[in-house]
Amino acid sequence: MSYYWKEVADLGNRVEVSSKNLAEYLRINPEPWRVADLERFAALHVELLDAQIAYVSFQHTKLA
Repeated sequence: MSYYWKEVADLGNRVEVSSKNLAEYLRINPEPWRVADLERFAALHVELLDAQIAYVSFQHTKLA
């Protein structure tokens, strides 16, 4: 597998894992603003956003 496709797969995997982690947290805490662990929600949300940004940024740099 070429470097490009390996990187796409790794970044896609990172997005998938981050998304599942946040979804699991929201399943357990459907109203995260009401629980004491709002920092955990924020950290999971940032993790997902970072993964998505990394994926999109990589795609755009290779397509340009």
